[in-house]
Amino acid sequence: MRCGLLNTPSSAVAGSSGRWVSSDRVRPIQGQSQRGNLGHPEDRWQCLLDSVASGERVRLLGPGRDLRGAALPGSEPSIVSVALGVDELARTAPAVPGLELPGAASLARLRERILARLLAAEDELGPEDGVRGLLPALIVGERTGLSAATRDLFTRTGTRHLLALSGLHVSLLAWWIIWPLGGWLSRLLTAVTGRRGGHRHRLRRWTGPDPLRALLLLALVPIAGGGAPIWRAAIALALAAMATCLPATAAPDEVPYHGRRVDGLSLWGLALCLELLLSPESIGQLGLQLSYLATWGLLVGLPAVGTSCPLQLKDTDALGRARSAWWRIPAQRALDGIWLGVAASMLAVVVTLPVIWTRFGQLAPVGIVATPLAMLPLMGHLATGWLHACAPGILPLEVVHLPGRALLALLEACDQLPATPWPLPERPWPWIVLLAGSAFLGMTRFRGADRWRGLALGFALVLGGFLVRTSQADPDAGAELVLLDVGHGTAALLRVPGEDVWLFDAGSKDRVGVATCVGEQLRRWRTRDLCVVVSHRDRDHSSALPWILERWPPRVAAGALEGTPGWEGQAIDLRRGRVQLPTRGKLELFLLRGSDVPGNEGSRCLEIRWGTWRALLTGDAEQDGLAGLLEPGIIEGPYDLVLLPHHGSESPHLDAFLQRCRPKEIWISCGSPAALGPELDRQGWQWSSTYRSGALVAHPQPGRPHGGLSLVVKRSPWVPGW
Repeated sequence: MRCGLLNTPSSAVAGSSGRWVSSDRVRPIQGQSQRGNLGHPEDRWQCLLDSVASGERVRLLGPGRDLRGAALPGSEPSIVSVALGVDELARTAPAVPGLELPGAASLARLRERILARLLAAEDELGPEDGVRGLLPALIVGERTGLSAATRDLFTRTGTRHLLALSGLHVSLLAWWIIWPLGGWLSRLLTAVTGRRGGHRHRLRRWTGPDPLRALLLLALVPIAGGGAPIWRAAIALALAAMATCLPATAAPDEVPYHGRRVDGLSLWGLALCLELLLSPESIGQLGLQLSYLATWGLLVGLPAVGTSCPLQLKDTDALGRARSAWWRIPAQRALDGIWLGVAASMLAVVVTLPVIWTRFGQLAPVGIVATPLAMLPLMGHLATGWLHACAPGILPLEVVHLPGRALLALLEACDQLPATPWPLPERPWPWIVLLAGSAFLGMTRFRGADRWRGLALGFALVLGGFLVRTSQADPDAGAELVLLDVGHGTAALLRVPGEDVWLFDAGSKDRVGVATCVGEQLRRWRTRDLCVVVSHRDRDHSSALPWILERWPPRVAAGALEGTPGWEGQAIDLRRGRVQLPTRGKLELFLLRGSDVPGNEGSRCLEIRWGTWRALLTGDAEQDGLAGLLEPGIIEGPYDLVLLPHHGSESPHLDAFLQRCRPKEIWISCGSPAALGPELDRQGWQWSSTYRSGALVAHPQPGRPHGGLSLVVKRSPWVPGW
């Protein structure tokens, strides 16, 4: 088992020490783990479940091993985590009970019992059931049981924020549970203390419902996982509740007011200043940016947009007849709820647009409507989940999971709509900020019955910003073949003027972020139509495909796509030989295969012809499959560029393969030193690998003999010298 520290350079790992603060549990493929940090919430460690307890002092003994993300051309791989062996983590002192807040241990045990009950409720669910893991995520913030498909469904529909316990969940729980419970407890305390004469008036202020609600809100934080968004929301609501208990003096010309008024912007500014004062580096955290921007947008925008629908049902119809209140009032409440939900969603999306655009590169417009529609099943699932957590067996398990299934069914229906999600083109951040500011001002410009015009104007401005310059590629852009740096894996992208963008494989065995790396390259090229070729189904060649296929449905698909999540069509394939793939212009592409056996030896290859320039991209065949490619009529050399099979591993057929291909340049996609490197040097071949040079780029020239080639060769400082 290994441990990992996120967002921390390797130089800061060895010798680090501190007290362990547990955050949540992890259920990997083998064994169980726990996450935590050493007092810095932005750092996430991972270690064996029973290897360290919360509050114990630990010291890191070794430097660890850098785990890096996929890299684009011209950029270095980012440090995603630093993995540590179990012998590199030392426990130096036991937990000190005095360091914990009063009652924290009891609340932690309560959270464990609630989590155990929620996990027991999922024992009868299948491993591929989408609702699996949803209850622990919504009740106690334990999201490790959610499948990747379920997480991406929320992402594609613009409702991923529903999975992260934040102000929305705290507000719903406060509305449904904490506020009524605080009122009942207040009545009980008043009944107990009300007969004690002089003590009555002194206790009334502190036995009222608002202080009790504040205590319940703060007790909710450790039960819900203790994340930063939960703390922000709970403290803000607790301060708002306590404001009525603080003395206030009214001006002579004002009506006396019991307690202090709650000013949302003042609380917002106080919370932001305190958080930045305690942790100045947190200003760069994505969660803090999104949380405070969305809250500011709601505090400033909702008073202008209004919480009631501009369309108000009158007491009488056009003929002067009275309308029945039995349907008019519920209908008006429904209209007001729809207006409030859509307006709040649009305001939050617009004010967070600069962060979403620059950090995620995608947006789901359907989320503006999907979020308010999801409120009813979400509240139902919270209610059934808490009932089961507090009183197991009171509801049948199918009833407990019914609102969750309704929520997933709603999101799957929304996912059928176009632009779920919508990949955003690259834009300079001042342009994005100007667009978001203009849309926000337009939404808050109108008053009264014309408020709907503001929402329409804001939506039109944002939509126009999406549609500007979304052509496939620049007219003057030349052809480009990119082999991304994905470690032990393969991901290659090809663009040619007048053609679709072609993707050959997308996966890695030892890097993360391959999908977003491919998506970023597609955004740079402003890709509209994508075609996909898959050599074989191994994860180091296809792990990122489900994410990509959901965002860029391919116009043409070829190779081993059968069974890939997100793919339901018929891909072009062959048993062996070569077949030409459909293209739009002068580009010629051929799918090659030397054997029809499953696995590596059945890998497909992609032959590229553009004018006089030729290239061959291979899979992992190195035995019979590679020998089959050498049969007459399949490989037709010479080639300007060849991607070596199986990440440059040794093969008895390699000499014959190179003699048949006679490449001008050899590429190797690998995450470690290429085994064939010394032999290629000895034979005088010109070669490059992603391990020592990073991402590789070729710029073919179709009119030049043997084409033209230029490489992005930028040695990464973390790679040992060659």
